[in-house]
Amino acid sequence: MKKIYLKYVDNWYNGKMNEGDFYNNFIIRLLINRLSHKYEILFSDKPDYLIYGPFGYRNNYEHLNYECIRISLTSEYIQTDWSIADYGIDFDFIDFQDRHLRFPFYFLYHADDIKKAMVKHINPDFQRDKFCAYMVTDPSRIEFTPRDLFFKKLSLYKKVDSGGRHLNNIGGPIGNRYGNFSDSKNRWLKNYKFNICFENGSSPGYITEKLFQAYASGCIPIYWGDISLRSGENELANKGGIKEVEGGGISNEIVEQGMRYKTREINQYIPRISESLIDYKINLKSFINAHDFSSWDELIDYIKYIDNDYNAYSSMLKEPVFLNDFNPVDFYEKKLVAFFDNIFSQDYKSAFRRKCGIHVFRKFEFMKTGIEVPILKKQLEAKNNTDYKIENLSQEIDNMRQTVVNYKINNFLSYKLGFAMYKLKNNIFYMLVMLFIIKKNHLFFQENRINKRLYRHLGKMAIFAYKNWYNNQGVRALKKIIKMLKSV
Repeated sequence: MKKIYLKYVDNWYNGKMNEGDFYNNFIIRLLINRLSHKYEILFSDKPDYLIYGPFGYRNNYEHLNYECIRISLTSEYIQTDWSIADYGIDFDFIDFQDRHLRFPFYFLYHADDIKKAMVKHINPDFQRDKFCAYMVTDPSRIEFTPRDLFFKKLSLYKKVDSGGRHLNNIGGPIGNRYGNFSDSKNRWLKNYKFNICFENGSSPGYITEKLFQAYASGCIPIYWGDISLRSGENELANKGGIKEVEGGGISNEIVEQGMRYKTREINQYIPRISESLIDYKINLKSFINAHDFSSWDELIDYIKYIDNDYNAYSSMLKEPVFLNDFNPVDFYEKKLVAFFDNIFSQDYKSAFRRKCGIHVFRKFEFMKTGIEVPILKKQLEAKNNTDYKIENLSQEIDNMRQTVVNYKINNFLSYKLGFAMYKLKNNIFYMLVMLFIIKKNHLFFQENRINKRLYRHLGKMAIFAYKNWYNNQGVRALKKIIKMLKSV
């Protein structure tokens, strides 16, 4: 039996995955269960195959340290870098021979929610006491997602309950974000008619669990993000005065005027995607798609209509999620296993796909150190010092690497403190206290440059406690800070 020495890095385990985490990972478990008759999959610190996630920037791009077969796997709004990866698993609609797999991560990771969503239309609950729910942990940035903007606009019509850690207005966050989050979110959403489901970015194919968790809880999703959901339809839903387009999904007029669609308040552009690349079609009548509207006011007017018309509301709840007879859990499980089977079954040397050259090498070194290797060599040569040999290069690179890490730490701190100052700008007493905090933290960071992850988390908790000193959230945050400090 062929042995597969495998490792998984740059993932959500703070970039590090030990042997126990490896064997508990749901993708590794799936591969072991389905391929155990052909391969013995083993954890190794010297792997022949490397799976790496999208969080390399947190860990100095650890995946670049492994000169083995690299498989990029993302659950985030990040595309595969084909100069680094031999194989890529992401959200893109592309055909790249055997190197690429479009794999909406949530279909397996949130399989229970998907199964509930698939039957949500059979016996829908029409009686909901509350209007709309919003749950966000990461505030993100307005240039990437308008979800905070929309939350505030919709709240002018009726109160929207925010149950996440961000913009919370119900007395505290719902559930444990890194524990039983899916179950607690599902129970909470069952009280609401609508759920704001805005992604942290918008791109064809990029869709996460948010839409399906709303379905699973019996809410009507108000969705923004994946602009491909309307691709391939014969006509658009006639909402907000949108013009119908020609058969095939998109008219020549829209192609020619694509930028005009992109510059509207809400992006209505429909990408041209080959039908052969589309695995499923979500029923446009089962949710409210923000991309059907040219402005937030038009979208909110339509939400008001659904909210106040029982027949329209109940009709939308009774619509199935998928247009075709589609079981996403089984479908993508088989595709994922077949994708890895193809990689593992090849002769090791034949399984490599990425190319290499001087420019790729320079790119890697720049990502790892923050400085171009050729520039560094010239700096060393310019010293004209016989003690400086080219073998000193690795030490210089390590020093540069530490400089970059320190810069990132201080830059992150500056951003967070600046944000807090902006929020508290109307209170002169708070501002004076904040200046004292900045001075103290600057000295602290100059003296301590080891555990950047701990520092960042402590800083975030301290700012949160500082901003919420008057309620129980601030007290809980302080207790958590004390507990963290005692553990190190």
